[in-house]
Amino acid sequence: MFFKNDAQYLYILLDVLGCQVADGEEYFGIEVDVDRDKSVTPYTDTCFRVRHDLKGDLYRRLYTKPLVGGETRVLTTTSEMATGFGPSFNDTRRDHRIWELALNLEEIGADPTSWWGSDDRPPVVRMGLWVRSTPEEGGFVDEAPEGWRMAPPGRDFADLLEISLATQPKFPETLIGPVFLGVGFETTAPTIAAAIISARDKGLHNFFVFSAHKLIPPALSALLATEGSSIDGLILPGHVSVIIGTGAYLRLVEDYHVPCAVAGFEPVDILQAVHVLVEQLEKKSAHLENCYPRAVTFDGNKKAQQVMETVFKKVDALWRGLGTIPRSGLCIRDEFSAYDAQKAFDVSLPQAEDPQGCICGDILTGKKTPPQCPLYRTVCTPVDPVGPCMVSSEGTCAAFYRYHTA
Repeated sequence: MFFKNDAQYLYILLDVLGCQVADGEEYFGIEVDVDRDKSVTPYTDTCFRVRHDLKGDLYRRLYTKPLVGGETRVLTTTSEMATGFGPSFNDTRRDHRIWELALNLEEIGADPTSWWGSDDRPPVVRMGLWVRSTPEEGGFVDEAPEGWRMAPPGRDFADLLEISLATQPKFPETLIGPVFLGVGFETTAPTIAAAIISARDKGLHNFFVFSAHKLIPPALSALLATEGSSIDGLILPGHVSVIIGTGAYLRLVEDYHVPCAVAGFEPVDILQAVHVLVEQLEKKSAHLENCYPRAVTFDGNKKAQQVMETVFKKVDALWRGLGTIPRSGLCIRDEFSAYDAQKAFDVSLPQAEDPQGCICGDILTGKKTPPQCPLYRTVCTPVDPVGPCMVSSEGTCAAFYRYHTA
């Protein structure tokens, strides 16, 4: 069971691993101690119910007394629910029931902007849960997430689970975190850098970032410099180019004499870039063309570049399948070390090793295609990936798996 919230809803993901029958009958109930007094308060405390044989409709009632059946008629609710059946990150091999809920905070008596208690505690939601599902062998099984007590409907509110809500405008300084992962390329790095600057300006002392940002131009240079590389041309990413500009790619053309085209993401954008590259190859020429001028300029976004430069500095970075590439990663500068999770928590990461038998390095450099990998479509699939080219939906192997039948 997983939680997050914004200013309006508490979002719940209920991953029912034991429910493995798609057309079985599943029930669950959530009990909420709205006034947090550890007992059932009539016409205040509420419950949410769902039955799969009622088309998964979510309904809400108030308790009238601390007994089964002591509930009001069904009330109008702005809370929402969706259900699915398939694998998840908790169990990628077996299909099972998955519920997604968005509980309106007003209906459960929670306000993420209001702190309470003399010890400056964040707002909490006190909840109980009961689940009845259909396992593969049939029948019914009662279960609950680890650490939860199965709460009998409406009977005992003394020992419910307390969920602390994410809050604004601050986290208590007694709490560690949050720790945000800074992932992605030049597209996402400016927003992370801006968040760090904002934390400094607001005097926050418990906000941390673990930077794993990477840079595109050094990686492209490493690909083209790889011995035996057979790359004929490059379609350059439009979103990254919006930030760094087309000028950042000029050395690729000058150093490696390779045709390059910046493309957007619409089908016509991709086709135009392919057309441009084919024309260059036929003419045996190599230059850089901007096929995405409505968003990309030569200089890029100077403000975003300045923000990145202020917070980050370039470092050598390890790329799975390619090895270490000089000055291809971003780490947080010493001036902002108070917000660097790696320094604040003395984080030491193990060396990442390429999976045995994986040929992602050869695939990325164009030396081989995915079907030439002994793991492809056998033990390495999008549902259970082994190599880095299959992990992301944008990866070469994942795209090949989706769009090629053999």
